[in-house]
Amino acid sequence: MQSLDNYAPNTLAEIKDRHFHRTLNETVREEGLGIDRERRRLRSFTRNDYFGLTQNLAVKWITISAIEKYDVGSDASRLVARTRVLAR
Repeated sequence: MQSLDNYAPNTLAEIKDRHFHRTLNETVREEGLGIDRERRRLRSFTRNDYFGLTQNLAVKWITISAIEKYDVGSDASRLVARTRVLAR
């Protein structure tokens, strides 16, 4: 059996040789929906805000009102914690 000390460097070298090695790209989040990556302005579909709802004032006010009325936080699963009724 090959030791991890021998296996890991050899495997990493093979991954790099086959161009499967991934690197992290620095990304700057801009106002609105854009990002800047390597001086290119792009739209990010990796965020949960690709529709721009966090920039919509009506959505912001509705969210703030709901937080003030119902609080914010997470519980365990519905089976354990209960199903919460928001309004009657």
